[in-house]
Amino acid sequence: MDSTRFDEFTKVLARSTSRRQALKAIGAALGGALGLGQAGEALAAKCKGPGANCNSPQQCCSLNCSKGICCPSGTTNCGRGTCVNLSSSLTNCGSCGHACGANQVCSGGTCVCAAGYSSCNGACVNEQTDNANCGGCGIACQGGSTCQSGKCLCSGGTPLCGTTCCTGALTCCSNSCVNTSTDANNCGGCNKVCPSGETCLGGMCTCGTTGNCPANESCCNGMCVNEQTDNANCGGCGIACTAGQGCCGGVCTDLTTTSNCGACGNTCGTVQLCQNGTCVTLCAANGVSCSQPSDCCSGNCTNGQCCQSGLTNCSGTCLDTSSDTSNCGSCGNVCPVPANGQATCTAGVCGITCNSGFTNCGGTCVTCPSGGTCSGTTCCVSSGSCSANSDCCSGNCSGGVCCPSGQTNCGGTCCSGTCCPSGSYGPGACCPSGQPCCNGICTPPNATCCPNSSPPLPPFCPPNYFCCSGSPSGCCPSGSTCCLNAAGKGGCCPLNSICCSSGSQALCCSDQSICLICPAGPCCGQSGSICCAAGSNLACCPSGSTCCAAGLPAGCCANGSTCCPSGYPVDCCPGECCATDPNGCCTSGETCTEAGCV
Repeated sequence: MDSTRFDEFTKVLARSTSRRQALKAIGAALGGALGLGQAGEALAAKCKGPGANCNSPQQCCSLNCSKGICCPSGTTNCGRGTCVNLSSSLTNCGSCGHACGANQVCSGGTCVCAAGYSSCNGACVNEQTDNANCGGCGIACQGGSTCQSGKCLCSGGTPLCGTTCCTGALTCCSNSCVNTSTDANNCGGCNKVCPSGETCLGGMCTCGTTGNCPANESCCNGMCVNEQTDNANCGGCGIACTAGQGCCGGVCTDLTTTSNCGACGNTCGTVQLCQNGTCVTLCAANGVSCSQPSDCCSGNCTNGQCCQSGLTNCSGTCLDTSSDTSNCGSCGNVCPVPANGQATCTAGVCGITCNSGFTNCGGTCVTCPSGGTCSGTTCCVSSGSCSANSDCCSGNCSGGVCCPSGQTNCGGTCCSGTCCPSGSYGPGACCPSGQPCCNGICTPPNATCCPNSSPPLPPFCPPNYFCCSGSPSGCCPSGSTCCLNAAGKGGCCPLNSICCSSGSQALCCSDQSICLICPAGPCCGQSGSICCAAGSNLACCPSGSTCCAAGLPAGCCANGSTCCPSGYPVDCCPGECCATDPNGCCTSGETCTEAGCV
């Protein structure tokens, strides 16, 4: 393409208002460059526009044939000839038919939350206005509040009071809606507490209808009272003093004493009495000499001296002989101080208290074992652990346990019978007197203990039985024989039999037989027998005879004779067995032929 044609090509492209016109321009330019001229323009004019049916991209001016329809570049046919941009379509986002949800847009083929919306539990929400997600996912407004600019606020933009909105005349105080006109704890304002007994009216603390009480008075039943001096409300609302009492400093006080005679704080002189609420001088004070009780204001003349009621004059000193350890019960009676303790005087009687870790036993402070009790002037335990006989009230410490006299510690239990130590069948036990013990358990009388037994064999055998560890039951009847092989297994041989054992075998044979255990059988009968080999008719034969094999008529053939097969005239032959000979046997030096022995 020369420069002139290139300039024309660029000008056409600049003037083109559609993709089709641009394609026509490109076709014309290519045709001119290739020398095609008008043929190139005709080629460009044959391409199809959007919505036209197509079989290949080259048929479409956009070079985009989507599912048989020409679609603009970058779009997809989603059915019925509708070409959509899957990167931005709300109803076909990323793929045909995939619609975005509420408050979503399609961006790059993916449904995302629109501007101003956030993803929360699979939905797009506006955290600035959404009451269920205010300021953040899952933050729900409550108590009548709404979401305003991302915050849960009440009407007028006021914040929540705790978890609710205050309405009407209510005010928020300490996260609670209160009426400051009537709330005694917030009277006229938050945390303005009315004094006890007062109420809140119109935002003012009042006592009844009189208003606030003076600083030294309290509101009681709608009246202002001084609880320090009011006899009907002494020390508190409704606490009334009885007759003869007055309210002195908030305490109901006896007004007949010399300290409060007739009135609070009215003190009589040292030689005065309080009579009918008046101080009168009629008697002597304490410590003054006297001859009779009426001389003393206290009414107590003791050992020639007036003393306070309840005290005794001991050498010029008024003392309480009911509690003075040096004058207990009477003057000069000194209570002895015990070792490891202190003396006491209670109701005029001497006693003691023991130091920590010691116990008072009969007036003596002693150490006491855990769980111990006093026995005279000592402390002991009736049962439980001990280290010496002196720890036990019984005087018997057996194996570290206190037991009654004559009993022994048997596995932690005091036993008056026989202590059975632990064994293979039990942890030990206390058996009644006269009852045997075996393998850690108590056994019936006359039973036979099997000291070497272990489960599953029995620990003992009943009367008239003895122990046989190799037998199935572990016991054999009296008179029988325990017959065991080298491995200790076997059984019981009855009376009139003998035990024959060798290696892995243990057999009971007749007492008339001898213990000759043969491969072919258990026992051989007479003295001088020999064992037959395995596969013989008999287990044994007399000494010097021949054992016949199984299947032959004879069991043994005497004097070394030959065992003849079945069907021969004889079973045993001293020479050669011969079926063709009438005698069935050839003598020494003869030979068996078809004609007989020759």
